[in-house]
Amino acid sequence: MKSLGFIIILFSWFISSSCSSAIVSETPQETVEVFMYDLSRQCEKNSGIALHVMEKELDFQGITVLSSRKGSDGKMRITVCGSSTGKINIYVIYEKDLEKAGRLGFKPISEIEK
Repeated sequence: MKSLGFIIILFSWFISSSCSSAIVSETPQETVEVFMYDLSRQCEKNSGIALHVMEKELDFQGITVLSSRKGSDGKMRITVCGSSTGKINIYVIYEKDLEKAGRLGFKPISEIEK
C-alpha cells in the first residue's frame, strides 16, 4: 500500500512536470493598421473593392492579416455622382510586414490627414 502511494505521487509529479514544459512562451509582435481606398464611387451601388479581395493581395505576398474592417478617411466631400466616397479598407498586420504592404500601395492609418 505504501509503494502504491509513492507510485501515484511519482506519476502525478511526472504528469505535471511534462505539461509545464509543453507551454511555449511567444513574444508578442508589434502590429500596425494599414489602409487603402476601396475605390467606391457615389451613386454607384456595390462599387468598390471588398475587404476579402484586398486581403487576398496581402495574403499572396505572405502578409498575415490579423483583422480587417471598413472605414472612412473622415474628409468632407461634395455630393456628386461618380466622385469618391472616401471609404477605405483597413487591415491590422504585423509591423515587420509594413514595407511589403507599402509596395502594394497600402499606407499606415496614421498617414490619413484630418
